[in-house]
Amino acid sequence: MNIEDNFAKASILRVKDLRVHFFTPRGTARAVDGVGFHLDGAETIGIVGESGCGKSVTALSILRLIPQPSGKIVGGTIYWKDEDLLQCPENRMESIRGKQISMIFQEPMTSLNPVLTIGYQLSEMFHVRMGTGKREARQKAIEMLKMVHIPAPENKINAYPHELSGGMRQRVMIAMALSCRPELLIADEPTTALDVTIQAQVLELMKQLQAKLGMAMILITHDLGIVAHTVERVLIMYAGKIIEEGNIYTIFDNPSHPYTEGLLKAVPRIKHGSGSETRRLYEIKGVVPSLYRVPDGCRFYPRCHHRKEHCRWETPVRLEVEPGHFVSCWR
Repeated sequence: MNIEDNFAKASILRVKDLRVHFFTPRGTARAVDGVGFHLDGAETIGIVGESGCGKSVTALSILRLIPQPSGKIVGGTIYWKDEDLLQCPENRMESIRGKQISMIFQEPMTSLNPVLTIGYQLSEMFHVRMGTGKREARQKAIEMLKMVHIPAPENKINAYPHELSGGMRQRVMIAMALSCRPELLIADEPTTALDVTIQAQVLELMKQLQAKLGMAMILITHDLGIVAHTVERVLIMYAGKIIEEGNIYTIFDNPSHPYTEGLLKAVPRIKHGSGSETRRLYEIKGVVPSLYRVPDGCRFYPRCHHRKEHCRWETPVRLEVEPGHFVSCWR
């Protein structure tokens, strides 16, 4: 089935056949190779896969923030409502970034400027993007810190990033991303380097704010456990391609790709009771292939325990195995 057949009329974001290459002295890395998906208004989807699968590059492509000159979007379309973002002039993209589509970047300590206060950086969003005066921008910044549940925001606004904990810095990043009330929030590994308790708090906060603001959200992660109670639909990504897609219940109850099965088995489970059996945590053998030398045929072939000889040479086609559940696997 053509990916376009899966696009709903209510979709606010439609990505088709997206291809992103990086041209380096080592050769050409095909970081994203034919990715397509859609996102409906107020919907939450998760993009899941190991590091190096192309998740962050896909997200950066939507905002046209691919590092240049080495990186380049070489093909595909990205429609935001009825507008192809890849054809927009840069001044138009500037008006979309932050106001309509916003992004929480992966590492708050490196995303925040260490020599500027939290208040200055947050106020700047209102001053530059919305044209508010400095005093009003500062007040709005305090209101945003309150919204993301930072205690004593009148004091914290004068703090520098290093004076806040990792969880607090991540809340500041969320506040900055939501300052202009975007219609779409892209969260790139928003719980990286946070302990499990703070992870749960950050994810719950994002769910609350999404419901309050009525925005759509793309959550990027390598952990299926994180998306279990957060997203409605999951895209499993491997070596630059989406290899399985379905709603959260289908993916967890009936995974159809061996890679998805492996990711689910690798999620730690806590068993209760004295008779609980202790077992070694499952791991998927091998590593994601180099994007400079992508294998022919199925890209998961070298690591797959269900592989057949023809998988090595023939690229699997995308099939709908049940309504709304798509998979690219010869099995």
